[in-house]
Amino acid sequence: MKLKIIFGIALPVLVIFSLAILGGSTTGFSLEKSFTKKISLEDTFYNDQLRNTIVLGNITLENDYFLGKRHTLKPLLACLIDNDHVKDKLYAGNVFYSEGDYDSISKTLFGYDPYTREQSVEISSRGTKIVYVYLTPSYGYYQNYSDLLVQYREYDELVLIEQEDSRESHSSYQPRDCYNVQEAEIIGGVHILLQLS
Repeated sequence: MKLKIIFGIALPVLVIFSLAILGGSTTGFSLEKSFTKKISLEDTFYNDQLRNTIVLGNITLENDYFLGKRHTLKPLLACLIDNDHVKDKLYAGNVFYSEGDYDSISKTLFGYDPYTREQSVEISSRGTKIVYVYLTPSYGYYQNYSDLLVQYREYDELVLIEQEDSRESHSSYQPRDCYNVQEAEIIGGVHILLQLS
């Protein structure tokens, strides 16, 4: 009877508990973020047309552990900043993550998720995964470069700010507006220089 209790209940509970502890360990996991240093004219135009997506960088996730891992990437808010404070902060567009294919010649994206929300990424045991970060600019209603330049010439940089997903607090998720971003968040964000002229 004692053996049934030990092998039927205690041992499976001990195995499950051990696997849960091992699975939650961050041993052997690394994350490296690499963002572009500047956005130039070539990044915003292709064949005399405005691009619908701009590559901002990538995140390399590496797992040297014997168990697979899952990592959550937080949503990013993209704001255009005028360092001279002539213009207010401006929402730059939708930032999203993708494990999809990207054509580097036409800069066209295939298989992307256009929603601003957390993205959970699974990394197999002893595996590496690269997740790309893209921007769908909010300038879609401008038809040419001169119109775009008139509207955005005062802005010096694009700042990416990591957001907290408010779904964790059981409320509906609403992306934040750049107007309400605090100076400390801007300082702590990823800064990408704009060179559109």
